[in-house]
Amino acid sequence: MDNNLNKQLRAYKGDKPYVFVCYSHKDTDNVLSDMTELNSKGINLWYDEGISAGSTWRAEIAAAITGAKQFIFFISENSLKSSHCLREVDYALSHEIEIIPVYLEECSLPAELDFVLNRVHALFRQQDSRYMEHL
Repeated sequence: MDNNLNKQLRAYKGDKPYVFVCYSHKDTDNVLSDMTELNSKGINLWYDEGISAGSTWRAEIAAAITGAKQFIFFISENSLKSSHCLREVDYALSHEIEIIPVYLEECSLPAELDFVLNRVHALFRQQDSRYMEHL
C-alpha cells in the first residue's frame, strides 16, 4: 500500500453510501488527487486501505463492493493487467453495481470488458477539461 495515499485519505467505514474505488497501485500517484478531491466534496470512498489487519482480504473486498452505491474503475494499462482489478470489476458487474469507467490514459479494453462497459459513459481524465466536475 502506498504510504502517501494511506496518510492522506482514509477508506470510508460506516453506514452511509460510498463509492468503491478500483485502481492499480502502480497508478496511485495519478488517482490520489482525484480521490482526495472527491472526498473533500463529501463523497465517501472505500479502497483497499480499508481492509482490517488480520481479516480475509477477499471477503472484505467482496463485502465492500456489494455494499457500494457505485464503483469507480480507474482504467490504465496497469489496471487492465491487474488480476485483482479485473476480479473486482467482474464481481461488481455480477452484482449489478454501477461502474464509472475513468480512463487515466489511452488504452483499449479487452473484449470481455468492452462488451459490458461500452454501454456506460466513460470519463477521460486527460481529454476532458471538466473531468472532475463530470466525475
